[in-house]
Amino acid sequence: MLDAGVQFAADARREGRRLLIHCEHGIGRSATVALCVMVARGADPLTALRQAKDARALVSPSPAQYDAWSRWIRRRAPAAPVPDFEAFKAVAYRHLKAGA
Repeated sequence: MLDAGVQFAADARREGRRLLIHCEHGIGRSATVALCVMVARGADPLTALRQAKDARALVSPSPAQYDAWSRWIRRRAPAAPVPDFEAFKAVAYRHLKAGA
């Protein structure tokens, strides 16, 4: 399904259409698709996550969504560095830290 979302985004971009990616809460599912789109467009994965998190503080894909994203990167963007889960969670779950 991530491949389909990335392809849909690529088609929209090629056709000059505006694209919004969202799910019910905009926390995990849409964020995972958006991260794949960003990486497909050449972004470094961890930089993409930081940008998404900065734009929407609630972005926090689940561990299962992290696994899907990291597998997608390995398959579709093998030159991109896959962040380990510790680096991922330091950004994705930073809103959970005390005083944050």
